[in-house]
Amino acid sequence: SPASEVAKDSTLLTITGLTAGYGKKNLQGMPMIRVLEDIDLTIRRGQAIGVIGESGSGKSTL
Repeated sequence: SPASEVAKDSTLLTITGLTAGYGKKNLQGMPMIRVLEDIDLTIRRGQAIGVIGESGSGKSTL
């Protein structure tokens, strides 16, 4: 195989410690509504993933 070909199990995306929220901030400076907290995710070439959850749970933010 050519040197330019990428291994099928190579990592496409890695997320570590993702936290996100929205709304006004509290006294500690954190968003009032936290939708994601300390998310770690690795997606490799060839993987299919799905994100499910209730409305407002952070799917689009992710």
